[in-house]
Amino acid sequence: GLIVFINLFLLFIFQNVLTEEKFFFNSEINIIFLISTLIFLLGSLDDKFCLRPELKLFIKTLIILLFIILFPNIIISNIKFSFFELFSIVN
Repeated sequence: GLIVFINLFLLFIFQNVLTEEKFFFNSEINIIFLISTLIFLLGSLDDKFCLRPELKLFIKTLIILLFIILFPNIIISNIKFSFFELFSIVN
């Protein structure tokens, strides 16, 4: 989780330095970074305080629902896994 978070953080920094956007919620990258940060912090709190699985599930569901309600224009339209291409070449 830490390596993925660091990569998202670097992407966030480079994206905001290279663009002239002044409003944080204009870019999908910024919104995804915000949600990822909340989930990462939840994982860190779990490591420190050993939270119950039901509580973690509830909080993650709450974060995702808030994300969907507040930003309905962000839609995942395509997911591509490179290892699926390897299986289709063999068959």
